[in-house]
Amino acid sequence: MENRLSYEAKLLLKQMGQHIKALRTFLKMTQLDVALDAGMDLKNYVKIEQGEANPTVITLSHIASALKVSLSNLLMIN
Repeated sequence: MENRLSYEAKLLLKQMGQHIKALRTFLKMTQLDVALDAGMDLKNYVKIEQGEANPTVITLSHIASALKVSLSNLLMIN
């Protein structure tokens, strides 16, 4: 399937992944810690951190919970 995301959307996903990684490393959690706490596969979590996946709001909510932040805080990106 062809990737039809715009440049801006790809940039946003990359920025979101970087923000999630920053939160995780601040909390001294591993990718596996967050993936398990969020109830998801490690491979899929890594893709989100790398900005290579377009997660659903539900998935982001689970990640926020695993990182002990609100969904709105998780989505605060510069």
